[in-house]
This record gives sequence, C-alpha cells and structure tokens, in this order.
Amino acid sequence: MSFLLCCSSFDPVFMIRVTALLLHIKLVAVNPVNISTMQRLVLFCFLASCAVSATTLIVGNYSLKTSKGDTCLLAHMALKIRLESAEANGTFVVQPQAATVEGSCGNTNANLSIVFAQGCITFLFNKSVANNTVYVNALSFNLTYAFKKGESKRYSVSNATNLFPAKIGHSYSCKNESIHMGNGLYLDVSQDRMQAFNLTNNDFGRSDPCPADQPDYRVAIAVGVTLLVLIVLVLVVYLLGRRKRTDGYQSL
Repeated sequence: MSFLLCCSSFDPVFMIRVTALLLHIKLVAVNPVNISTMQRLVLFCFLASCAVSATTLIVGNYSLKTSKGDTCLLAHMALKIRLESAEANGTFVVQPQAATVEGSCGNTNANLSIVFAQGCITFLFNKSVANNTVYVNALSFNLTYAFKKGESKRYSVSNATNLFPAKIGHSYSCKNESIHMGNGLYLDVSQDRMQAFNLTNNDFGRSDPCPADQPDYRVAIAVGVTLLVLIVLVLVVYLLGRRKRTDGYQSL
C-alpha cells in the first residue's frame, strides 16, 4: 500500500475509498476471479493518475514566518528543472505535496529553500531601500536525478543575476519564465507570484508583472499613427480639391 503516498494530493475521501477497494482486492487476491471488472478499472485509473501526477505542473504555496508568526515571505509557483544537452534531455517536476520549506528572513535579506527527496531549490532575496526594490540576487539548485534512463546523476548549479524584481511592498508575478542556469540546465517557473518583506495582512501586495506579461502598446500606437496619417492625407486632398474649385469660380 506504500504506493498510495505518490498521490497524497488527492482528495482524502477519494483516497479512503480507493484504499478500501485495494484492501478488498488484497483479501480476495487468493482468488483473482472474484475481482470485478469495475474494481480492476478503478485500480488502473488510480495508478495511471499517480504516474501522470509526477509530470504535471502543480502550483505550490510556500511561505516563511518571523518569530512573531507574521509572514515575511510568500511564494506561489510551479517549478520544473529541465536539461537540454548532448548527453541527455528531460524534465524533473517539483511536487509541492512532497516538498518542505526551509529558510529565514532578516531585515534586508531572506532565503527560501524548497526541499524534496531528490534535492532542493534555493532563492536568496535582497531588499534595496535605495532603489525601492526587492529581487532575487542568487538562485541555485541541487538535484540527483536520472534524466537518462538508468543513469542517476547529481547536478549543482547557481545563477547570481538579479531576478524577479518588484517594488518594496509589491509582489512579482509572471505566467511563464525560464532561467538558464548553465550546463544545459534550466529552471522553469510557471504561474509565479512571490513577495519578500513588507507583506500586508500576511498577503501579497500589488502585483508587478514581468515584461512578458505587461501590455504591449506598440501595435496600438502603430495603428493610431497610421490612422492619423490617413486623416491628414484625406484632409490635404480635400483642401486641394476645394482650392481648385475656388480657382475655377474665380476664372469665370
């Protein structure tokens, strides 16, 4: 029954029902003929769901609190580590229900580590009062995983580029973002919203979207300029035509 742990994110009632079904199947295992087709179907669907959940992106809710119990860091995001190299290609999806959170918050620095059986991902936040900005100034992860079947390998990379910037008291948000970590490794962050420091009522502040999610006014500006040029041309043609008619009247 230990494989039930792979789907701990399922609804508890559903889990109880399936557990009861599996116990029943175990009791009649000495006589497989007694197992109904419906029981076999439910068991198959359950196991298939477990397999799919390992590759499905799930948004995790991660947070850190101060010694007083106030939330000092909040992050909602789905995480995926991707390898694209000559030796292997593949993805590892972080399952939030199988991960724990470690870290702490200071006055201007905070660290968030998302720990799972195969490794961990760490975000280091910095608050710059002078620039009125909070950002991630270091990102790293360790992962032991077999991207190539039968060859488990340990990967350790870091990125010190300023990432996920937002104004102090605001949250950073982005639908999809991919960070190149080097050596063919990428950290894909989806449905992301994060904020360190200055949370209001333990919740996110105003959202500062990433450039990819910000409205693109270039098309609207181009259309507006085109319409303006057409209006000017029509006006010029009208004035020229009117002037010719006026000159014709004067010659008569």
